[in-house]
Amino acid sequence: MENELIVITDVSLKSKARLEFNQNMLFSNNTQLCCEARIDVCYVDKQSKKPIAFDDRLLEVIKNG
Repeated sequence: MENELIVITDVSLKSKARLEFNQNMLFSNNTQLCCEARIDVCYVDKQSKKPIAFDDRLLEVIKNG
């Protein structure tokens, strides 16, 4: 059985080293909530395994997007 979903995304946190998104997925035929998600995104230094700042170009896209 195939279902078509509507995905609604909000950026809930923006910083130079972290982004946090909240998503709601709804069934398109009745807009009933299917599931919710919170997604954290960051760059991690390969050697130190610590978060590092996003590239300036990406920050500009995020700022204007």
